[in-house]
Amino acid sequence: MVGTVLGHDAEGQAIVKNEFGNDSHVSFDNIRLADPFSRAPPNWHSLPAGGRLLKPDGPTSELFKRSMAPVIPPGPSYQELAEEIWGRGFEIFLVGGTVRDILAGQVANDIDLVTTMPLRRMVGFLKEMFQTKEEGTGKFGYIRLGGRPASGDPFIDLKVFSNSMSGTEFATFGVGFERDVAFRDFACNAVYYDPINEVIVDPTGHGVKDCASTTLRLVDGRHERHQMGQVFIRAVKFVARGFQLEPDTKRKLVDVYLPKVAVLRKEMRRRYFCTQVMSKHKNAAAKSAAVASFRAALVAIGCDTAWDDHFQLTDEDLQDA
Repeated sequence: MVGTVLGHDAEGQAIVKNEFGNDSHVSFDNIRLADPFSRAPPNWHSLPAGGRLLKPDGPTSELFKRSMAPVIPPGPSYQELAEEIWGRGFEIFLVGGTVRDILAGQVANDIDLVTTMPLRRMVGFLKEMFQTKEEGTGKFGYIRLGGRPASGDPFIDLKVFSNSMSGTEFATFGVGFERDVAFRDFACNAVYYDPINEVIVDPTGHGVKDCASTTLRLVDGRHERHQMGQVFIRAVKFVARGFQLEPDTKRKLVDVYLPKVAVLRKEMRRRYFCTQVMSKHKNAAAKSAAVASFRAALVAIGCDTAWDDHFQLTDEDLQDA
Protein backbone atom coordinates (compact mmCIF):
# COMPACT_ATOMS: atom_id res chain seq x y z
CA MET A 1 0.00 0.00 0.00
CA VAL A 2 1.22 3.52 -0.81
CA GLY A 3 0.75 6.51 1.46
CA THR A 4 2.22 9.75 2.80
CA VAL A 5 3.88 10.08 6.21
CA LEU A 6 2.24 12.98 8.05
CA GLY A 7 4.43 12.79 11.13
CA HIS A 8 4.44 10.53 14.18
CA ASP A 9 2.48 10.09 17.39
CA ALA A 10 3.71 10.33 20.99
CA GLU A 11 4.69 6.65 20.93
CA GLY A 12 6.97 7.16 17.92
CA GLN A 13 4.67 5.40 15.47
CA ALA A 14 4.50 6.81 11.95
CA ILE A 15 1.15 8.38 11.01
CA VAL A 16 0.50 7.46 7.39
CA LYS A 17 -2.35 8.69 5.19
CA ASN A 18 -2.93 5.87 2.71
CA GLU A 19 -4.13 6.06 -0.87
CA PHE A 20 -7.74 5.81 0.31
CA GLY A 21 -7.42 8.87 2.56
CA ASN A 22 -7.33 6.95 5.85
CA ASP A 23 -4.75 7.48 8.60
CA SER A 24 -2.84 4.54 10.06
CA HIS A 25 -0.32 4.35 12.92
CA VAL A 26 2.48 1.95 11.97
CA SER A 27 6.05 1.26 13.01
CA PHE A 28 8.72 3.07 11.02
CA ASP A 29 10.34 -0.37 10.69
CA ASN A 30 7.40 -1.46 8.52
CA ILE A 31 7.54 1.35 5.95
CA ARG A 32 10.05 2.33 3.27
CA LEU A 33 10.47 5.01 0.63
CA ALA A 34 8.38 4.45 -2.49
CA ASP A 35 11.28 5.96 -4.47
CA PRO A 36 14.62 5.44 -2.67
CA PHE A 37 16.26 7.95 -5.03
CA SER A 38 13.88 10.75 -4.02
CA ARG A 39 14.63 11.71 -0.43
CA ALA A 40 13.45 14.74 1.49
CA PRO A 41 16.21 17.26 2.32
CA PRO A 42 16.67 18.76 5.81
CA ASN A 43 13.84 20.96 7.04
CA TRP A 44 15.80 24.16 6.47
CA HIS A 45 15.56 23.48 2.73
CA SER A 46 11.81 24.22 2.89
CA LEU A 47 11.41 27.29 5.06
CA PRO A 48 8.18 29.31 5.05
CA ALA A 49 8.03 32.28 2.69
CA GLY A 50 10.35 34.99 4.01
CA GLY A 51 12.38 32.57 6.14
CA ARG A 52 16.15 33.05 6.28
CA LEU A 53 19.36 31.14 7.00
CA LEU A 54 22.24 33.09 8.54
CA LYS A 55 25.75 32.37 9.71
CA PRO A 56 26.46 33.96 13.11
CA ASP A 57 29.43 36.28 13.38
CA GLY A 58 32.47 35.22 15.39
CA PRO A 59 31.47 36.55 18.84
CA THR A 60 27.91 35.26 18.49
CA SER A 61 29.17 31.86 17.38
CA GLU A 62 31.35 31.67 20.48
CA LEU A 63 28.37 32.50 22.70
CA PHE A 64 26.38 29.67 21.12
CA LYS A 65 29.27 27.23 21.61
CA ARG A 66 29.65 28.33 25.21
CA SER A 67 25.93 27.79 25.85
CA MET A 68 26.19 24.19 24.57
CA ALA A 69 29.34 23.35 26.55
CA PRO A 70 28.05 22.88 30.14
CA VAL A 71 27.79 19.36 31.47
CA ILE A 72 24.36 18.06 32.40
CA PRO A 73 24.24 15.71 35.42
CA PRO A 74 25.45 12.99 35.42
CA GLY A 75 28.00 13.81 32.70
CA PRO A 76 27.22 14.51 29.02
CA SER A 77 27.17 18.09 27.74
CA TYR A 78 24.41 19.76 25.76
CA GLN A 79 26.58 19.52 22.65
CA GLU A 80 27.20 15.80 23.15
CA LEU A 81 23.45 15.17 23.32
CA ALA A 82 22.95 17.17 20.10
CA GLU A 83 25.69 15.18 18.36
CA GLU A 84 24.19 11.89 19.54
CA ILE A 85 20.81 12.76 18.00
CA TRP A 86 22.32 14.19 14.80
CA GLY A 87 24.57 11.15 14.42
CA ARG A 88 21.47 8.94 14.36
CA GLY A 89 20.15 10.79 11.31
CA PHE A 90 17.83 13.38 12.89
CA GLU A 91 17.86 17.17 13.12
CA ILE A 92 18.41 19.00 16.39
CA PHE A 93 18.15 22.73 17.15
CA LEU A 94 18.64 25.12 20.03
CA VAL A 95 15.51 27.29 20.28
CA GLY A 96 13.62 29.72 22.48
CA GLY A 97 14.99 32.03 25.15
CA THR A 98 18.61 30.93 24.80
CA VAL A 99 18.75 31.89 21.12
CA ARG A 100 16.82 35.11 21.77
CA ASP A 101 19.13 36.19 24.59
CA ILE A 102 22.35 35.40 22.70
CA LEU A 103 21.19 37.34 19.63
CA ALA A 104 20.28 40.24 21.92
CA GLY A 105 23.77 40.17 23.41
CA GLN A 106 22.48 39.05 26.81
CA VAL A 107 23.38 36.19 29.15
CA ALA A 108 21.48 33.01 28.27
CA ASN A 109 20.09 30.80 31.03
CA ASP A 110 17.72 27.96 30.14
CA ILE A 111 18.48 25.52 27.32
CA ASP A 112 15.64 24.35 25.07
CA LEU A 113 16.27 21.85 22.29
CA VAL A 114 13.85 20.71 19.59
CA THR A 115 14.39 17.69 17.36
CA THR A 116 12.82 15.66 14.57
CA MET A 117 13.61 12.42 16.41
CA PRO A 118 10.66 10.71 18.13
CA LEU A 119 11.27 10.80 21.87
CA ARG A 120 10.22 7.18 22.17
CA ARG A 121 13.22 6.22 20.03
CA MET A 122 15.54 8.08 22.41
CA VAL A 123 14.54 6.33 25.62
CA GLY A 124 17.26 3.66 25.33
CA PHE A 125 20.28 5.92 24.86
CA LEU A 126 18.91 8.65 27.16
CA LYS A 127 18.89 6.09 29.96
CA GLU A 128 22.53 5.34 29.25
CA MET A 129 23.60 9.00 28.95
CA PHE A 130 21.64 10.49 31.84
CA GLN A 131 20.70 7.51 34.02
CA THR A 132 17.10 8.61 33.63
CA LYS A 133 14.22 6.37 34.63
CA GLU A 134 11.95 7.99 32.08
CA GLU A 135 9.90 5.26 30.40
CA GLY A 136 7.50 7.27 28.30
CA THR A 137 7.24 10.67 26.74
CA GLY A 138 3.54 11.42 26.90
CA LYS A 139 1.28 13.29 24.57
CA PHE A 140 3.23 16.56 24.80
CA GLY A 141 6.33 15.29 22.96
CA TYR A 142 8.49 16.67 25.76
CA ILE A 143 11.08 15.45 28.28
CA ARG A 144 13.27 17.17 30.87
CA LEU A 145 16.80 15.87 31.49
CA GLY A 146 19.44 16.75 34.08
CA GLY A 147 19.10 18.50 37.41
CA ARG A 148 15.98 19.89 38.96
CA PRO A 149 15.53 23.63 38.20
CA ALA A 150 15.46 24.50 41.90
CA SER A 151 18.85 22.80 42.44
CA GLY A 152 20.68 25.19 40.13
CA ASP A 153 22.15 22.24 38.20
CA PRO A 154 22.04 22.42 34.38
CA PHE A 155 19.06 20.77 32.72
CA ILE A 156 17.55 20.42 29.26
CA ASP A 157 14.01 20.77 27.99
CA LEU A 158 13.92 18.51 24.94
CA LYS A 159 10.92 18.61 22.59
CA VAL A 160 9.92 17.23 19.23
CA PHE A 161 8.78 19.41 16.33
CA SER A 162 5.02 19.88 16.85
CA ASN A 163 2.43 19.38 14.13
CA SER A 164 -1.08 19.42 15.61
CA MET A 165 -3.19 18.71 18.68
CA SER A 166 -0.21 18.76 21.05
CA GLY A 167 -1.22 17.61 24.52
CA THR A 168 -4.07 15.40 23.32
CA GLU A 169 -4.26 11.75 22.36
CA PHE A 170 -4.45 12.88 18.73
CA ALA A 171 -1.13 14.77 18.85
CA THR A 172 1.21 14.48 15.88
CA PHE A 173 4.86 15.49 15.80
CA GLY A 174 7.93 15.55 13.62
CA VAL A 175 7.27 17.95 10.76
CA GLY A 176 8.92 21.18 9.62
CA PHE A 177 9.50 24.71 10.81
CA GLU A 178 6.23 26.17 9.54
CA ARG A 179 4.12 23.92 11.76
CA ASP A 180 6.42 24.13 14.78
CA VAL A 181 6.62 27.94 14.62
CA ALA A 182 2.82 28.10 14.72
CA PHE A 183 2.95 26.74 18.29
CA ARG A 184 5.30 29.48 19.46
CA ASP A 185 4.34 32.95 20.63
CA PHE A 186 6.62 35.66 19.22
CA ALA A 187 9.06 35.80 16.31
CA CYS A 188 11.96 36.50 18.70
CA ASN A 189 11.19 33.18 20.44
CA ALA A 190 10.96 31.30 17.13
CA VAL A 191 14.59 31.46 15.99
CA TYR A 192 16.47 28.15 15.78
CA TYR A 193 20.21 27.45 15.93
CA ASP A 194 21.75 24.33 14.42
CA PRO A 195 24.71 23.50 16.73
CA ILE A 196 26.14 20.95 14.29
CA ASN A 197 26.28 23.11 11.15
CA GLU A 198 26.44 26.38 13.15
CA VAL A 199 23.59 28.02 11.27
CA ILE A 200 20.79 30.31 12.49
CA VAL A 201 17.35 29.47 11.09
CA ASP A 202 14.85 32.34 11.13
CA PRO A 203 11.60 30.86 9.75
CA THR A 204 9.52 34.05 10.10
CA GLY A 205 12.20 36.34 8.66
CA HIS A 206 11.63 38.74 11.58
CA GLY A 207 13.07 36.83 14.51
CA VAL A 208 16.74 37.81 14.34
CA LYS A 209 16.11 41.55 14.00
CA ASP A 210 13.39 41.39 16.67
CA CYS A 211 15.89 39.77 19.06
CA ALA A 212 18.38 42.57 18.43
CA SER A 213 15.76 45.29 18.88
CA THR A 214 13.91 43.53 21.75
CA THR A 215 10.64 43.65 19.80
CA LEU A 216 7.61 41.41 20.35
CA ARG A 217 5.84 40.37 17.15
CA LEU A 218 3.12 37.71 17.26
CA VAL A 219 3.68 34.77 14.95
CA ASP A 220 0.78 33.74 12.73
CA GLY A 221 0.08 30.93 15.14
CA ARG A 222 -2.50 28.35 16.06
CA HIS A 223 -3.19 29.48 19.59
CA GLU A 224 -6.23 28.02 21.31
CA ARG A 225 -8.30 30.29 23.56
CA HIS A 226 -6.48 29.33 26.77
CA GLN A 227 -3.12 29.67 25.00
CA MET A 228 -4.04 33.23 24.00
CA GLY A 229 -4.47 34.07 27.68
CA GLN A 230 -1.05 32.59 28.43
CA VAL A 231 0.56 34.45 25.51
CA PHE A 232 -0.88 37.72 26.85
CA ILE A 233 0.69 37.09 30.26
CA ARG A 234 4.05 36.33 28.65
CA ALA A 235 3.81 39.45 26.50
CA VAL A 236 3.28 41.69 29.54
CA LYS A 237 6.17 39.93 31.29
CA PHE A 238 8.47 40.78 28.37
CA VAL A 239 7.21 44.39 28.23
CA ALA A 240 8.10 44.66 31.92
CA ARG A 241 11.63 43.58 30.93
CA GLY A 242 11.92 46.35 28.34
CA PHE A 243 10.57 44.74 25.16
CA GLN A 244 8.58 46.90 22.72
CA LEU A 245 5.35 45.74 21.10
CA GLU A 246 5.14 45.85 17.31
CA PRO A 247 2.02 48.00 16.59
CA ASP A 248 -0.18 45.28 15.09
CA THR A 249 0.89 42.90 17.86
CA LYS A 250 -0.14 45.46 20.49
CA ARG A 251 -3.57 45.81 18.89
CA LYS A 252 -4.13 42.03 18.76
CA LEU A 253 -2.93 41.51 22.30
CA VAL A 254 -5.33 44.11 23.69
CA ASP A 255 -8.33 43.38 21.47
CA VAL A 256 -8.09 39.62 20.96
CA TYR A 257 -5.72 38.02 23.49
CA LEU A 258 -6.56 39.93 26.69
CA PRO A 259 -10.24 38.86 26.70
CA LYS A 260 -9.04 35.22 26.60
CA VAL A 261 -7.29 35.59 29.97
CA ALA A 262 -10.73 35.11 31.54
CA VAL A 263 -10.94 31.70 29.83
CA LEU A 264 -8.19 30.43 32.14
CA ARG A 265 -9.63 29.02 35.35
CA LYS A 266 -8.72 31.21 38.32
CA GLU A 267 -6.35 28.67 39.87
CA MET A 268 -4.67 27.92 36.53
CA ARG A 269 -4.33 31.65 35.86
CA ARG A 270 -2.78 32.26 39.30
CA ARG A 271 -0.36 29.35 38.91
CA TYR A 272 0.68 30.38 35.39
CA PHE A 273 1.17 33.99 36.47
CA CYS A 274 3.33 32.96 39.43
CA THR A 275 5.42 30.65 37.24
CA GLN A 276 6.00 33.28 34.56
CA VAL A 277 6.50 36.35 36.70
CA MET A 278 7.80 35.29 40.11
CA SER A 279 9.21 31.76 40.08
CA LYS A 280 12.81 32.76 39.27
CA HIS A 281 13.00 35.28 42.12
CA LYS A 282 14.30 33.99 45.44
CA ASN A 283 12.87 36.38 48.03
CA ALA A 284 9.64 38.24 48.73
CA ALA A 285 11.11 41.66 47.90
CA ALA A 286 12.24 40.53 44.43
CA LYS A 287 8.88 38.87 43.80
CA SER A 288 7.03 42.02 44.83
CA ALA A 289 9.22 44.09 42.51
CA ALA A 290 8.46 41.72 39.61
CA VAL A 291 4.73 42.02 40.31
CA ALA A 292 4.98 45.82 40.41
CA SER A 293 6.81 45.82 37.06
CA PHE A 294 4.09 43.62 35.57
CA ARG A 295 1.36 45.98 36.78
CA ALA A 296 3.24 48.98 35.37
CA ALA A 297 3.59 47.17 32.03
CA LEU A 298 -0.18 46.58 31.92
CA VAL A 299 -0.73 50.31 32.29
CA ALA A 300 1.94 51.08 29.68
CA ILE A 301 0.13 49.06 27.01
CA GLY A 302 -3.26 50.55 27.84
CA CYS A 303 -4.71 47.74 29.94
CA ASP A 304 -5.20 49.73 33.14
CA THR A 305 -8.09 47.65 34.54
CA ALA A 306 -6.65 44.24 33.65
CA TRP A 307 -4.93 43.80 37.02
CA ASP A 308 -8.11 44.25 39.03
CA ASP A 309 -10.05 42.13 36.55
CA HIS A 310 -7.67 39.15 36.34
CA PHE A 311 -4.45 39.26 38.37
CA GLN A 312 -5.00 40.34 41.98
CA LEU A 313 -2.70 38.36 44.29
CA THR A 314 -2.68 37.82 48.03
CA ASP A 315 0.35 37.81 50.35
CA GLU A 316 -0.04 34.03 50.47
CA ASP A 317 0.34 33.88 46.69
CA LEU A 318 3.63 35.76 46.95
CA GLN A 319 4.91 33.35 49.57
CA ASP A 320 3.88 30.24 47.63
CA ALA A 321 5.29 31.37 44.24
